[in-house]
Amino acid sequence: MALKLPNLDDKTFEILVKESFEVLNRSSREWTNNNPSDPGMMIVEMFAHLLEIDVFELNRINNRTYREFLSLLGVNLDRNVEYPSDEEVRAGITEVLRKIEYKRAVSEEDILQIALETAEKENLFARAYCFPDRDFTRFELYEEIAECVKEGHLLVLFIPDNHTALLDVQEGCNRYTPAVRSQERYLPSRHMILKVKRELCVRRLATSRIHVHPVRFTEFQIKVVFVPESGATEYTVKKNIENNIYNFYCPVWGSEEGEGYRPGRFFKRSETVELVENSKGVDYLTSIQISVFDRSLAKWVSVNEVRQMNYYETVWISSLEMEIVQRSE
Repeated sequence: MALKLPNLDDKTFEILVKESFEVLNRSSREWTNNNPSDPGMMIVEMFAHLLEIDVFELNRINNRTYREFLSLLGVNLDRNVEYPSDEEVRAGITEVLRKIEYKRAVSEEDILQIALETAEKENLFARAYCFPDRDFTRFELYEEIAECVKEGHLLVLFIPDNHTALLDVQEGCNRYTPAVRSQERYLPSRHMILKVKRELCVRRLATSRIHVHPVRFTEFQIKVVFVPESGATEYTVKKNIENNIYNFYCPVWGSEEGEGYRPGRFFKRSETVELVENSKGVDYLTSIQISVFDRSLAKWVSVNEVRQMNYYETVWISSLEMEIVQRSE
């Protein structure tokens, strides 16, 4: 994102006149006639009006300046006139944009599209998220983060699926593969991070800075005790629960819409309960225990209802235990 430009046109005519009166009262005490009919007041108001015009122009880029900028980009407008018309300037800008061979990384949509297109070139399916005004001076996956908020900086969290090729996604393959359910599956390689950052940096604004990082996983442990439906086999019911939970919290394929469990989304105990109860073959849930590994305390703590997540964190189910209790007659 671009740095916020200062507003130079921050003084109106009334403010300029008022400040002039204050200066006159301090420097010339014998001047006591401040009525508008006084010739001195007329001169003060005239210069205030001229100064307001200068400040207004200072805060804007006029068409003559646009002509000089366009000439640096190879588009020459008519120099026989002092100020080119608005139509000429718009036509020159359109011509410059037509000459640009690559997409610019200006808006959040531009940045996300470039990041995902870079993954496509590597035949990878990925998700990406933008967080403006974030400067990560140090980002280690299993260490504390030195973070500061800074204007003009932008954080891109890049989450690829290293196991699923883009071609397989387009052909509608089965996205859930328990054999490769690991954090490494969704962590970009250093080569991929540098490549995405390089593609973004050559297209960014000169006043912006872009940081590309992997998502940080926060580990959760879940233990459920449930009663199965009559006739349901233990293996099938447990497999259904496992699929529902792992698929929902998947960083690439999860959530209700199947667009990935977004970083920063709060972990809700009620959602996990609903996933278990809606699993095919489950009659009802008798108990559920959920704990999260708290890095600041370096230990597992119980989750009562909601666990707040930082915007750079996402849920990772590191352990899922299931116990069946038979229906009492």
